[in-house]
Amino acid sequence: MRLLVALAAFAILAAACVTAGSSPDPSATGFDKPPHTDPPVVFPTAQCIDETIPIGQEIPRTIDNMAMMSEVVVVGEFKGIGKARWDSPDGSRPKDRNPLLNPAVIIQPVLIKTETAVRGDPSRAARAFLPGGTIGCDRVIFEGVSVPTEGARYVFWLLRTTDSKGGPIPDLDVLEAWPIDANDIVQTPLDGNLSLSDLTSRVAKVPYLHG
Repeated sequence: MRLLVALAAFAILAAACVTAGSSPDPSATGFDKPPHTDPPVVFPTAQCIDETIPIGQEIPRTIDNMAMMSEVVVVGEFKGIGKARWDSPDGSRPKDRNPLLNPAVIIQPVLIKTETAVRGDPSRAARAFLPGGTIGCDRVIFEGVSVPTEGARYVFWLLRTTDSKGGPIPDLDVLEAWPIDANDIVQTPLDGNLSLSDLTSRVAKVPYLHG
């Protein structure tokens, strides 16, 4: 999963298009399961992989920036998390994991009941994932990544990505998930609350910067 590389490349492109702002506060979207159903605490051993990876938000999470970065944008209901797997080309656990030479990480497929597409092919939301997760005694955590609330509606911003070797894959990284209330008002980190129709119109005016 090459999210950090994708974000760094976008920052160079976006510098000519947008004015940098202050980093937003992480949005508390909650977790999809109550504490008693969370995975058990992992006690790493020499044979286990246990890593925490920070994800900066140098790029302000504005509508324009998200639209430029996201290949697919859908509105849908979050239904939960699928079975975690490694993002290596064959999905196997790395034998000798090295952040530089063998940077495979764990990813978790997300289950989205898509209502409508704001941009792109809505069927591709079936291949969306969140970075991080636990497989056996292996654990990879991405700081700042929160799991949406199960049963809630969101605008999902989906980013093109690659496997651990840099090869193209059909999966899309969930860059952001913005809550939508019962009145179709979207809660955005920096642009305030606005109607879903207004957000859709804003996205239509912003070109996608192909990676």
